[in-house]
Amino acid sequence: MNASAEDLEELANDATMLALRKICDGSYSYLGSSPVGFANAIADNLLRNFCRKKRRHYLAIEGAPLPSIQPEVEAYFTQEDLKTQLGQALGQLSEPSRQVIRLRYFEELSDEEIVTLGLTAHRNTDSLKSARCRSLKRLAGLVRH
Repeated sequence: MNASAEDLEELANDATMLALRKICDGSYSYLGSSPVGFANAIADNLLRNFCRKKRRHYLAIEGAPLPSIQPEVEAYFTQEDLKTQLGQALGQLSEPSRQVIRLRYFEELSDEEIVTLGLTAHRNTDSLKSARCRSLKRLAGLVRH
């Protein structure tokens, strides 16, 4: 993970504080789950974000030659082909995964609206965002293959 002991300790402290804050403000509810599991999920998300930030890849694009696109490649990626690929990939996701993507990107509802209206099993926006992120990663993997 390329995280030092100090970084891991800081991540653990941040996760604990975030979990306690969510419990105190009432945005975390004990629906058959442990607050420890909730704190672990927060720590896991913080660690993933930390690792993502550590892998910064910058490439200057000024003066870089543009790749040439072959006509048959361009024809393959027409709008209809992309719609078909996306539809097939969405069909392979579970219903909850399709739902969090559909509500946000197709019905254009904000996370606050989705949670407030109770349109998913997620009771707070952080949980909803995490679920949508996982669903989009699965979707991207399905579209690439």
